[in-house]
Amino acid sequence: MSDELILAIIDRANGSANSAIQLLSQEVIAPDITFAEVEVRQLLSSYSGKEEHTSLDNFYLIRHAGEYAAAIQDAEAGDLHWVVAPAFRGKGILPPALQKAVLPHLFQSREWQQVTISRGVAGDFFEASKQVARKAGFMEIYSTKDEFIFQILKPGIQPRNG
Repeated sequence: MSDELILAIIDRANGSANSAIQLLSQEVIAPDITFAEVEVRQLLSSYSGKEEHTSLDNFYLIRHAGEYAAAIQDAEAGDLHWVVAPAFRGKGILPPALQKAVLPHLFQSREWQQVTISRGVAGDFFEASKQVARKAGFMEIYSTKDEFIFQILKPGIQPRNG
């Protein structure tokens, strides 16, 4: 999912009108963090013209200073995708949200969590995203010049050798 679309989800959580984005089920998992199932309808190009595509994804919506400031998508293949609204970047809100609420919530149903940070997706936020992962406790398990894969294990789980 694109950063622009995740920013639109943050705007929708803050009350902006957007009929293409619906916040379905919502559960407050910490004072400033809501777990939400989000439905997004988009018109996508296909061989037969434009077709409506509907996706259903899980997000953690993070409040700061009284409004939703960031979102973390529980993306495909056990990966996370996070975006911080421009007015809140550089304020350090993601690492504590990950440590105190998001990761414990995810660890209820899995033993590890991964995040892939690639220069092509993160763009100008490549270095900042790597810092977020490290500050949240993720360990680097693979890297190239343009991509880093970080992983964190559920407390009590031992790393596998080999």
